[in-house]
Amino acid sequence: NSFCTLLGERRKMPAPKESPVPGLPLINPSTLAPEFRRFKNDALYFINNVMFTAQEEEGTDNKKPEAKSRILAVTPQAVFVCDALGSMDRAVRLEQLDGLVFERRLVKKIFSKEEQIHFLIKCPTEYDIQCALEGNSSNDAVLKSLTRVLESAIRFKKNIGDKGFTTEELPQGQRIDEVVKKEKPADYLSPKDIIAQNQARQRMIEAMDAVNRDILALQEKVTTVGRSRDDKKAELQRLQEAVGGDIKEHMKRK
Repeated sequence: NSFCTLLGERRKMPAPKESPVPGLPLINPSTLAPEFRRFKNDALYFINNVMFTAQEEEGTDNKKPEAKSRILAVTPQAVFVCDALGSMDRAVRLEQLDGLVFERRLVKKIFSKEEQIHFLIKCPTEYDIQCALEGNSSNDAVLKSLTRVLESAIRFKKNIGDKGFTTEELPQGQRIDEVVKKEKPADYLSPKDIIAQNQARQRMIEAMDAVNRDILALQEKVTTVGRSRDDKKAELQRLQEAVGGDIKEHMKRK
């Protein structure tokens, strides 16, 4: 699978070498980590492992949504969240995003404490993309890279210059869970919903094509029968002319 469209359809051509966003280089496919090489044919600004919280799971048996290991990627068109096999959890166009909010959180381990970075990519038209970077010395660099990519790509996509995208760090003690937008619009469709709809539509198109082929085949048979009938009539007419009268009467006389 790949990110060549919002729903990750396969790309036959290699990713463009030139970035659509001035000053924001694309990732060189040869530098991708092994777990990301399946996306080497995509135009990528950012790709990294995250813990993703799928808000649509909330409310099931009164349990909080579970954070799952996912891949977060940013392309010239959208932000994607998918699993290691490329199955999409979220796909949101850059035009729909307007900011990033994050918090630093100390998590107790058995013999130490681990600093995690929890963040939201704000999506007013749908619901926020909630992720976390688990304890790692490179977390600050990853967050800085993601912020730069989102700022540049979104501002360019929206044609809003240096405005329209905000980055905010929450005060110590305030949690991402307190500010995340979880409500989805009534007409919201997840990538899986859209894929299912497209597959159903494709099956309907294929069924209609099959019916049309059957109709054309039947019409061809009718045409063939009609031609055969006309040929027989013409042959009968020639025979009548040859014997000088009605063939049936001629046969009776014999």
